[in-house]
Amino acid sequence: MVEARKERFLIVHRSKRKVLSGAVLVLAEMNGSRDELEIKSSGRKGTREFSVFVKKSKFVPLSQSEARNIALRIMNRGEEPLSFYLVVKYFYIDPSTGRRINLKYDKYNLELAPEKRGVMMEIEGIKTMYRTPPNVLASMLIEGIRLKLGEDVRLELI
Repeated sequence: MVEARKERFLIVHRSKRKVLSGAVLVLAEMNGSRDELEIKSSGRKGTREFSVFVKKSKFVPLSQSEARNIALRIMNRGEEPLSFYLVVKYFYIDPSTGRRINLKYDKYNLELAPEKRGVMMEIEGIKTMYRTPPNVLASMLIEGIRLKLGEDVRLELI
């Protein structure tokens, strides 16, 4: 495990409400999504799977309906800080046995908070090998927000 660290990014767009609601919807789409990648420790092709949880009184899985409710609340009531917990799972299938081999997960806290110039996104590695580093997570989220809004959204490293 690598030492936990926080990385901060500023998401710049004219509407903080749109950015926050778009981010919630993108995170809900990421929940349960998978993609293939090369696992360096084994040198094999493997799979990366995302699990996203939203903080309420406790962390609960971020479903599409929950995300829509949060996005509507943001658009109607205004900007509010949001907290998420991301788990990035890695596994590959052993060709000799056909069994799924799970590797150590990357776990992150993700905070979104409105600020004067935009939305501050803070990604903190909890227990992580940084197979998917915070800047990659931030880029994935920004690209999803751009596609959702159909507008340019800038990301600045703080």
